[in-house]
Amino acid sequence: MGKFTVFILLLLFYFSATAQKGLSFATVGNTKRIKTDTSQVIAMMEQAKTLWYDNPDTALTLARQSEVLARQINYSKGIAQSLHIIGKIYQIKGDYFHAIDYCLQSLQVAMKLGEKKLIADNFNNIGASHYLQNNYTKALDYYFQALRQREQLHAWADVAASFDNIGLVYTEQANYVQALTYYHKSLEIETRLQNKQDIAITLTNIGIVYQKQGEYDKALKNFLGVKKTFEEVKDKYGIRIALQSIASIYQKKKQYVLALEYGAQAVALAQEMRDEEGIASSQLVMSEIYYDQNNCKASEQFALQSLATAQKIGAKGLVEQTSNMLADNYKNQKQYDKALDYYQLAQAAHDSIFSIEKAKAITNLQANYELEKKELQIKALSQERIAQEQKLVNHTIQRNALIAGFLLLFGLAFMIVRYAKQQQKMTEIRTQQTLADIIHLSSHKIRGPIASILGLAMLYNKTDPTDSFNQQVIDNIEISAKKLDVIVHEAVFRAHDEVK
Repeated sequence: MGKFTVFILLLLFYFSATAQKGLSFATVGNTKRIKTDTSQVIAMMEQAKTLWYDNPDTALTLARQSEVLARQINYSKGIAQSLHIIGKIYQIKGDYFHAIDYCLQSLQVAMKLGEKKLIADNFNNIGASHYLQNNYTKALDYYFQALRQREQLHAWADVAASFDNIGLVYTEQANYVQALTYYHKSLEIETRLQNKQDIAITLTNIGIVYQKQGEYDKALKNFLGVKKTFEEVKDKYGIRIALQSIASIYQKKKQYVLALEYGAQAVALAQEMRDEEGIASSQLVMSEIYYDQNNCKASEQFALQSLATAQKIGAKGLVEQTSNMLADNYKNQKQYDKALDYYQLAQAAHDSIFSIEKAKAITNLQANYELEKKELQIKALSQERIAQEQKLVNHTIQRNALIAGFLLLFGLAFMIVRYAKQQQKMTEIRTQQTLADIIHLSSHKIRGPIASILGLAMLYNKTDPTDSFNQQVIDNIEISAKKLDVIVHEAVFRAHDEVK
């Protein structure tokens, strides 16, 4: 590394001296070098993309090298693409803060260049990072921005992917009707394009909905077929999702030997891929299977491993689920102090996901402040680009007015009427979505205190009312009851305010 640095410095000195003696010679030399370096940037980016799932650390090194070289030769498109790849790799590694940060940087450059496909891909990746952190409102916002860009480009394979992503968010929100609507939109396009791998992904998502609705035989048949397809196209991530889903379904059907077999395969594959979110979620499935078999020690071991990974990557949904699993586990082992600790940890994770005050707390953190600032810069660039496009449109309109004024006036009138109708429709959609968000938010917030009260009630020592531990249980029940009272009043107030 030291020799390479000295060599670069010598080159810089040489070109500086040569430039003073003969500008034309230096220009010709640089032109040839830039062409070579541009090809090198592209080659490193392509290699990084082939490695980002199987070897993300090596892929990240290559992407950083391509970014550095692109900056040295002032290759703007290469800079934007390298930043995008770095963001994608961080997302794969479970580092969602840096994933969003680098995609926002890429988005800024892409907007200045007018690279619409790259703009859409960055919107999509930012949405995915928010989704993986259970920030569903922001996830939908970015997913719909990606969808609009892709529809304008007629990039139908990407449009189908956006439909899938939107369906995933609605699935997490238990809005299964909307989820299936978007999945079937995706499936229609993928079938027309005859893309086998994408069809398998969408069928996987549909299978998850069947599973959540309790249609286990239907879901199992779906996932076994999907697993075979993913194996044919060598998609390890898809195979892992299929294995994990099959394990969960066999668990529901109480076929535990098969459940453990498929669950262990899912954990092993996730570890091979270094997919930390996949490791945590697969380990949680293993913990649940052992818990159903009353093997508390094995269940505890997998749950603790899952919790450690979920906390590391900031996956609060997994933290909540794993903490609840550990609380139930310790309760069965009559370790009531630990059970209470993990119930409270689960409640804290739940509150951090759905609390209205969450946004205010986050904005106090410098790191997220920087992200918000970059998002504002992106919006400013977007508005500037829209303004420039509108200016060009206005110029074209003025030119065409000299030829066909009447047609122009008619066209403008038509556009105004259509715009007004679109605005009215968007207002209705936003109102319906706001009400749905209020109901969803309230239902989740109410569920937390109720779960705490039920869990605490089960910890009460009925055989010995004088037990000192009972007072702790009563105190915590009172705290949860007060939370529930505040939540109910808040939900009623918000609903009344929205109707007004």
